[in-house]
Amino acid sequence: MEMVVPLGIAMLPIMIGTLVAMLEGYPVLSVLYVGFPIALGVSFFWTWLKLRGQICEVLVSGEKVSFRSIFAASTPQIGPEWKLLIDLRRQESGLLVTVGLEQFVIHASDWPNWSTVVDHLQAAYRLQLEGTAG
Repeated sequence: MEMVVPLGIAMLPIMIGTLVAMLEGYPVLSVLYVGFPIALGVSFFWTWLKLRGQICEVLVSGEKVSFRSIFAASTPQIGPEWKLLIDLRRQESGLLVTVGLEQFVIHASDWPNWSTVVDHLQAAYRLQLEGTAG
């Protein structure tokens, strides 16, 4: 469903413009020949950005963590990028995680095994705190 919505939203102005042009008696085939590829390109770019930004995998190894997007997880050539877990804070909707120089917000509603994800991140954070204290 998430892949179809960008195409529908990008095609909506083309369809409305074509309908108005047809009702006014103007030729619309040239508008469709130009408008459809543009709408398809916009929806492709929108979907590509969404796949690169949506986190679907959290890997924990000791005090290092790797967050992977749908795009990275589906591409075997892209391995996990391990970074030090700097900070872990609870928010209303989930967790704010600082990994390296990046911050990620992980929403509890996106993860069916939320308690396992939180437990592993907290364990990595405790290991990181013990390493900096000692």
